[in-house]
Amino acid sequence: MMLLLPLVDVLFVGLVGTDPGNVQGQLTAIFADQKVVAHKTAAADIKALTHQDASGPGIVKKLASDGVVASEIVVNKGHHSLVIVVYNASGELVSMSETPFAGKKLASAELAMMHDNLDDELNRLVTKSHKVAAKQPATKPAPAPTAPASAPMTSEAPLPESEDDPLSPHKATPVATATADAPDASTTVTAAAPSKPRSFGIHGDLGFGIMTRSFSPGPATATAFDSSPVPSIQLEVIAEPIKNLSVGVDFERTLTMHTAVGSENDSTSITRWEGRAGYALLGGHLRPEVGVGRRVFDLDTTNASATPNADYIYVLVGATASADITPKVSVFGSVAVEPVFGGQDQLDMSLGIASRWAFDVGAGIEVRPAAHLYARAIADYQRFSWSWADADSGASDGYPSAALQLGARY
Repeated sequence: MMLLLPLVDVLFVGLVGTDPGNVQGQLTAIFADQKVVAHKTAAADIKALTHQDASGPGIVKKLASDGVVASEIVVNKGHHSLVIVVYNASGELVSMSETPFAGKKLASAELAMMHDNLDDELNRLVTKSHKVAAKQPATKPAPAPTAPASAPMTSEAPLPESEDDPLSPHKATPVATATADAPDASTTVTAAAPSKPRSFGIHGDLGFGIMTRSFSPGPATATAFDSSPVPSIQLEVIAEPIKNLSVGVDFERTLTMHTAVGSENDSTSITRWEGRAGYALLGGHLRPEVGVGRRVFDLDTTNASATPNADYIYVLVGATASADITPKVSVFGSVAVEPVFGGQDQLDMSLGIASRWAFDVGAGIEVRPAAHLYARAIADYQRFSWSWADADSGASDGYPSAALQLGARY
């Protein structure tokens, strides 16, 4: 969601604190995207704004803008946090956020969350600026007050009627006043409390791509299988119930697939589902994962010469690593080892019980074109290995795939 920020003048006054790497560059890129104007300001003034000092409203008013954004890197016991504050034109604090990060810069997920939150806050400034402009009345010079010559008005002159008189039609009404420390009650926006790291998040995506299978058995009694790429669909939902911890499920399946067996063209499908949990390290750039999954190749035929069906239920142990190219683009890769502990084996009657395990590697690129939205291009390869002690042989069963995904993150 792109904001109409050229309609208002929002200033980014800078970053104070020790930058461990390139946080300043990341903020500059975010604010440039949001059309926020960089404005060089004294470090003492920036710190007064981030610390919400009493002088803050006066500093904002002197800048004469529709909004002011200031930031500071805070270090506590060796841990870095980025504090961002947003003020409106009246000098009122409308938002404050604190984002912990590890390493020398913010991770892609932290940047995306910060970009979305700032979109919301700056959009409110746009809305309020339009409302204030619409309600601003035309002003005329007020006539100078006059008083009878025989009774000049002084600051100690009594009210026309006592304000203690309940019957008086001129009973005084309290008037709200505004100062630098006490904003006008009629326009006060309640400032958000210093935000804690977000305790819950969720994202999901839908993708379409291609998938294929290549089965190469060692024993001559088993029939090999190679398919051309067929269309597939992918679904994924991941939740973050607490900071850094993620749990999710993903599913993929061929949309249409047939296999020629003798004179027949039999219906075939390839499916996979996985449930996994991960924990983010290094500011989200590294995520070790564990889980369980199942891969099934199902050829619906009664022909004994057909390639055997495959069914693997496995444990997943792996990790995903990512790196930011820009605040809106990142690349990622994953690797996992997957010991098989269940699933039907159609060759166990003829060749004995096989020892089976798999590895999985994947890579992709993610682009975040708008608030909350992302698009991905991914490629993946999962390969199962079979080993028969009795047959002194083995087999491999590979599943390459690729897809384009579109998702949303909140």
